[in-house]
Amino acid sequence: MVYFLEKKLAYANNSCIAIRKNLLETKKEWLKNQVANIDRFLFMAGLLSNLDLYIDSRILTTYRMHDKQTSALQDGDINILINRKINFINKSLPAFENMYKMARGSEFENYMYTRIINLKLAYNFWSFSKKYEIEKNPYILYLRSGNYFEFPRLFIYKSPLFLRKKLISLIYSV
Repeated sequence: MVYFLEKKLAYANNSCIAIRKNLLETKKEWLKNQVANIDRFLFMAGLLSNLDLYIDSRILTTYRMHDKQTSALQDGDINILINRKINFINKSLPAFENMYKMARGSEFENYMYTRIINLKLAYNFWSFSKKYEIEKNPYILYLRSGNYFEFPRLFIYKSPLFLRKKLISLIYSV
């Protein structure tokens, strides 16, 4: 299942997810603590239910724009993009920590932990800081969870500061 999550990026875009109400009622304590990333929470609740999932790859909308887009340089100012990314990560960390706690004891526990590591490394990358120290070797954790697809990102996130700045300027042409 972790292979599916990463290979198909099933976790990445769940904006049009539908889930049974009675399933949410069993997760209401967790839902109460979910401050962001509701679509991913719903997806994880569905996975943890052990019920059959129906995944349809049809595109439901041809164009969608979120007001806090974090993946594109929209206004020509790299600092605005960096601040948006940092703010997104700050909101997402508590949400993913909540989902990790919800997934404890399941086959998704290690996977959710690697998502938290990914966010912490992303924060360090975009803020040019070391606010979050990773206490265990992330490569081993990713291997244990079956999350092999994050390795290239890990190398980038753990790269030296001068290289990170160079990568950002190359990617966003600034």
